[in-house]
Amino acid sequence: MGESRKKIPVSRSTLLGLKVTLHATLQISKMLYMECNYEYLMTATLSQDPLERFFSVMRHSCGGNDHPDPKMFAQVYRLASCFSLVRPPKGCNVSGKDLLKTLLGAQGILTSPNKDKEIWLQNIDIMVESSEPLLEGSLIDEDHDYNEAVTSDAVQSYIAGYIVRKLRKTTKCVNCLQALQMKAGDGRQLQRNDVINKMDLYGGLIYASNELFDLTKQLEKCVLRTISKTLTNVHTISQISRELKKEVLLRVGCFQHEKELTVKIIDFYVVIRSYFLAKSENKRYEVAKIKTKANRKNAKLLS
Repeated sequence: MGESRKKIPVSRSTLLGLKVTLHATLQISKMLYMECNYEYLMTATLSQDPLERFFSVMRHSCGGNDHPDPKMFAQVYRLASCFSLVRPPKGCNVSGKDLLKTLLGAQGILTSPNKDKEIWLQNIDIMVESSEPLLEGSLIDEDHDYNEAVTSDAVQSYIAGYIVRKLRKTTKCVNCLQALQMKAGDGRQLQRNDVINKMDLYGGLIYASNELFDLTKQLEKCVLRTISKTLTNVHTISQISRELKKEVLLRVGCFQHEKELTVKIIDFYVVIRSYFLAKSENKRYEVAKIKTKANRKNAKLLS
């Protein structure tokens, strides 16, 4: 037994470090959270590698002196800790100050992760309950809509059918399901469903009701009005919400659940449209970035 231990090419301290198993890490995390009031714990620090990297950085910072004394080590440590607490990646559009401020404010994010979502749903509740527009629309916007794009009824019908498919998984009321969906026989006769009829080779596509189709057209009109005024940015959802307040939104569903169901529809529609807008904007940005890179390369060759 003693000879087998000697054949293992590890030191006694390394063997002791290997005892920190996954189960032990979970126990340490639970103890720190329950008894020491830790909000989070970076488990990578439980290994020996970060400590070794730290001492390597300190030794490298001392220049030619690879073996600093305690006094020099303390001085280098103070300089390193005060030099840059957080260094953002190269090419990042966020400064180190803003990044550090975000990390220090992470505790508030952990305590209220759904605060923005709750505020957004409350705003939708207010818009659905209102029988009059909350904001007055400008006559200039109505008369000068040259930059406003138009979504065809065929595309709008397809999106409305996709919403029905998603909401059927969470909607239990039979009357609400009937208010969302149209019978296939009636749906095939409508001109707006021509694209669905051509695509429905294997079945599975859903025909949305007239009420849901009209609501999605109303929402799409507000989205198009928003993006015709400004480019996609972090405030796009807030700008769409402002345009929605200028409308008296239609309701979909039975008398008992129409408010709840309409809120779900508006929330889902605005989220997926914002996703499509962001994806399109990112694609445009990547194309412009590649074009700029190619122009710079050509400029260097010609210079």
